[in-house]
Amino acid sequence: MELFLVALAMTVLYRIARALFRLAAGRRERESREKLLKDAETGRPGTAEPARWFGSMETPAVNGYSVPGGLVYVGEKLLDYSGFNDPCLLNPSLRAVSGFSPSVPLPEQRLHYGKMTPEQRGAYLSWLAGGRNDPDAALPYVFLFFYGLERRLMVDAQRGAVSPEERADIVLEILRLLQIYGEHRAFRGHAANLLAMEWVLWGIPDDRPGYIDFTDRYCARASASMDAR
Repeated sequence: MELFLVALAMTVLYRIARALFRLAAGRRERESREKLLKDAETGRPGTAEPARWFGSMETPAVNGYSVPGGLVYVGEKLLDYSGFNDPCLLNPSLRAVSGFSPSVPLPEQRLHYGKMTPEQRGAYLSWLAGGRNDPDAALPYVFLFFYGLERRLMVDAQRGAVSPEERADIVLEILRLLQIYGEHRAFRGHAANLLAMEWVLWGIPDDRPGYIDFTDRYCARASASMDAR
């Protein structure tokens, strides 16, 4: 009888231990999958394909959408200062669902291509594919595209990778966006400041373009930089 009880206890303990092991293994597998997904979306350094910048005369294709007029980064890896993918990167490895209007809301916490839902990515790509001129588009999509222009001017151009002609293309695009979305104070302010900084860094001091107004409070930092030159 005692041997039977001992054997029964050992069997029960073995099954409990095996169940606990399976639970732990399942948890590790889930955590690993979640980590891989997060890394894919936020772009940790690895074997991902480096992003490429497409100029204004190019038409990249992303998830079945053609983006006329370029001015976007496309690829799997474009690291920002924190070591993760830049929010503006169009990562074709991430799913995008077609058929959604660019008026689909995009909360501030999702102002990052990798953090969008597939439906939001589809809405954003439809705005890009439509020529970036839908006046009813949710403003965060406009900002997300604008962040790419900002990076091109403030990061790549500082490394000597951007020609004067390309800078002119970017300036013209910002001015065009202002005509469509300039009624939004937040976007108008960011755009005005970037235009001013572009001129401060590369413009002719005695030939200030008419679209720059240093009496605008958004140009205060650019004006201070100009005074220091």
